[in-house]
Amino acid sequence: MTATFTDVIGQQPASTVLQAAVAGDRLGHALLLVGPAGVGQEDLVAALAAALNCPRPVAGAGCGDCETCARIARGTHPAVVTFRPEGASHLVDAVRDDWIPTSSRTLVEGRRRVCRIVEADRMNESTQNAFLKVLEEPPPSTVWILEAESTAPLLDTVLSRCQRVDLTAWGAGDLGRRARELGLPEDLVPALVRAAQGSPARLAEYTQRECPWCGRVHGGPGSDPADLPTHCDNGKCKPPKDVSGPAELVRDAARARHLAVVQRLRTQGPSAVGAITSEVVAWADARASGEGTRQAAEVERLDESFGPRGWPTGMKARLRARHKREQRQVRLAATCRFLEEFGTVLRDVVAIRAGADATDLVNLDAPSPVEDAAALPTPAALLALAEIPLVQEAIVVNSAQPQLQLERLLLPLAVAIFANRS
Repeated sequence: MTATFTDVIGQQPASTVLQAAVAGDRLGHALLLVGPAGVGQEDLVAALAAALNCPRPVAGAGCGDCETCARIARGTHPAVVTFRPEGASHLVDAVRDDWIPTSSRTLVEGRRRVCRIVEADRMNESTQNAFLKVLEEPPPSTVWILEAESTAPLLDTVLSRCQRVDLTAWGAGDLGRRARELGLPEDLVPALVRAAQGSPARLAEYTQRECPWCGRVHGGPGSDPADLPTHCDNGKCKPPKDVSGPAELVRDAARARHLAVVQRLRTQGPSAVGAITSEVVAWADARASGEGTRQAAEVERLDESFGPRGWPTGMKARLRARHKREQRQVRLAATCRFLEEFGTVLRDVVAIRAGADATDLVNLDAPSPVEDAAALPTPAALLALAEIPLVQEAIVVNSAQPQLQLERLLLPLAVAIFANRS
């Protein structure tokens, strides 16, 4: 994360707009960042917070060198507060019991508090009406930043009180540079840049390393690939009888499995569905368990900020509850990643059957796209593509059992592939 506008990658127009607003004292009390998730929102919020709180601002931006800018970049400054969905949506009680009191509390440090609402488009109507009270009478020292992929779920009364700033997906050039910064293999950079589809967060997912024996997942967005171990450090990991020593971690094993699903269905038949869905669920659980490492680091940063005994009353209990919710969100995000990546495989199948060239595919490194296309009829692929959003909604919004929903998606495909062989 960065604390200067000039260092924000991929969102130069938005950075220019925000810096000019701060420099000209035209910044409103509420901003709405509209664009794909994970394309620089966190960096923009940090840069804006630094501009508003830096003791030595330069032309509407933080200096980037002082302790205030450094702490904002590390995420340890109390002037920056982040609110994330609690489960499938933001809750009314969270607005009343947390958002409004936090935004109204006297600042301990800094001049302006920045309250960031992640996935603001997951506020239902009741939550938005409760939030409107603080938007209509905003505390003078607080700036609200709402992040949304779509404005459709937001009420007109909320939209009218926010300054809109549009964000865009990253271009191939920025993604290529980021891929090399992340240390991704040079021969895979073009394929992984294409597969990321404009998302640096998705690109960072490709640095993950996974133990082939116990399934523990290391890394992902927010992790420094240079800090990731090369061998499994899970004390409970049990190697095969004929192997001694810890397992060597495999980079981005999950994506390789996702791209090979159709291949497995055509070589193993419908009986493979249970194994495939079990693997996805186990991988999602491993991702959720790995979130504990990041959460422990957050506790350490807050200890640095408040001191071990200086935490505000009730904050530790709220933090523990949030960490539990975040692990659930990581589990859901992993399942959704599978659905999204498998969806790109299906789109490639349809494209090949329609006569597209291999260079036009999303997954340039797929193991067998031509064979998959030959095995999977176009109608079945299109039906599955239409089913993916319904499966995702059932899992995320309605808390349906993930494995059953994934089987619901894959079984018809397996049957169609099997019938196409006859």
